[in-house]
Amino acid sequence: MATPDPTGPSGLNLALTVLHVVNAERRQAGVPQLHAWARLTRAAQLHADDMAANHYYYQHPQTGSDGSTLSERLGEAGVSCPSQETVSATVPEIYPDSVAGSLVLPLLESAAHRSIVLNAAADRIGLGIAYDWKFAILELTLDFCLRE
Repeated sequence: MATPDPTGPSGLNLALTVLHVVNAERRQAGVPQLHAWARLTRAAQLHADDMAANHYYYQHPQTGSDGSTLSERLGEAGVSCPSQETVSATVPEIYPDSVAGSLVLPLLESAAHRSIVLNAAADRIGLGIAYDWKFAILELTLDFCLRE
């Protein structure tokens, strides 16, 4: 299986599939579905790209390589909302039939991450996906805006 290109059509399909998986879990939990927001997606994508380019997913994935926080990254993207972020990674060659599921499953198995994914106050989502060639992992950043 070829590694999904997060910047091409397969990457867009993967992001849409991740959104579908997340919303299916939210439906099952009885919380409202999320709607993708371009500005939030831009912030999430920039963070995923940064993690992949600078190979730091395993050290401090919530902090940018420049020390930036989620609120700083969102501000740079023109987003102002209470927010949460979660990140995940997978080896796509191991899960060729369910790359999206293998990105979301670890988030649902962790109580802290699950509470973010299923937060009923969240109404918008940004999805960023990038491939880290050094570690051969596909990285996912999910940014959430919460209703005020």
